[in-house]
Amino acid sequence: MLGRAVVRSARFVHTSSNGITIKCAKDPIAKLPKLYNYLHAFLYASQPYQMPSREKVLISTGLRIQIPKNHYGRIEATEQQALNRIQVGAGVVDSDYRGIVKVLLFNHGPEDREICTQEPIGRISFPEICVPEQLEFENEASETVTPRRGSPEAAGLDLTNSERITVPAEGFRVVKTGLSATLPEGCFGRIAPRSGLASKHSIHVGSEIYFGGKPAIEVILHNYGHDDFEVNPGDRIAQLVLHSLSWFGDGDAFKLISAPEACSIEPEGNLTVYSHLNYVKLRNPSNSTSIPI
Repeated sequence: MLGRAVVRSARFVHTSSNGITIKCAKDPIAKLPKLYNYLHAFLYASQPYQMPSREKVLISTGLRIQIPKNHYGRIEATEQQALNRIQVGAGVVDSDYRGIVKVLLFNHGPEDREICTQEPIGRISFPEICVPEQLEFENEASETVTPRRGSPEAAGLDLTNSERITVPAEGFRVVKTGLSATLPEGCFGRIAPRSGLASKHSIHVGSEIYFGGKPAIEVILHNYGHDDFEVNPGDRIAQLVLHSLSWFGDGDAFKLISAPEACSIEPEGNLTVYSHLNYVKLRNPSNSTSIPI
């Protein structure tokens, strides 16, 4: 398990037992992420930042993270950030990315905020992606472009727009891709923002999960910027990241059970989810363990 530390050497390298390598970049002070059971880690700013109200800021962690193949880094907001109306933009780190990891933050609150080096600026996990041998798409519009990866180890497939549309400043639009897909069994798609659109134009996505089939994929684009954003046919608007789906028992077997200070749902006695405690409890007749998520 990685512990919280202050890194003061540009030659610092730490490799965890699960193959994740973290290197200190050129920043004079960078904090090693605090990693819990290799499920997620808190990230910290390498220096203080000012974050104006209704604006965005790109924050450097001062770290390079080498991620194993067929995995990616997913950066999300912490619970405290969500309460403060702070949102993480983009949030996908491909396994072939070798640059300094930076976190794009949107401040949707009415007050300016200071980002210090002692508070987390987000949390990162390292999900394994689903890489099927063959993936079938059906085009429903002449302008539709078949999704492709931007690089061999990119986590997501690029999704493009099939029609001309304007996303108003501080507004949103539902954008049609004209694509439907047949996903492999045990796989689902996560629709994620594109880092370039988020950092340059303050464009974020509001729809996230796709299980395959009809209707065609639609993407909710939020424009957090101060100018209208024009989307033309064929423009890349989001990315589709395929995840493996884990399930426990029959979907009709869920039942509510009583637990101290928790409301939980139990499928066939195998899995108990304590939502407000952020714990998943895996139950086994001979061995019971609790894993924080």
